[in-house]
Amino acid sequence: MMKIDLLGIKRMLNILNEREDDSKLVQGKIYIDPVYKLCRHPMQAGFIGLFLFSSCNYNLGRTLFIILMITGILIGVNEEEKNLAQDKYYRKISKIVRNKFIPNFMNLFSNEFKELEEELKTE
Repeated sequence: MMKIDLLGIKRMLNILNEREDDSKLVQGKIYIDPVYKLCRHPMQAGFIGLFLFSSCNYNLGRTLFIILMITGILIGVNEEEKNLAQDKYYRKISKIVRNKFIPNFMNLFSNEFKELEEELKTE
């Protein structure tokens, strides 16, 4: 069974306690967590869902706030994608995981990730 660490806290504690090698972070290698197999930006997708579905009574102020926050998230994600697209492995991942925000659960069982992970291990 897959263990999912949504916030990355367990992984950071392992790195700080030197139980896990942090070379993936230092050398720029991409770590493919199962959450990122669903969609490329799960945290931002969660915030968009939180902003959209957290309240029933929308007034002008809340609606303006939600529009501004979602616009900021979308701009930030596009800038992040531009930076990440410089890495060849991220380009491969973005071809496999096509959705930025909407989860695709079939990607969890994809063989393409196994091939990509093997390719990452050989380097």
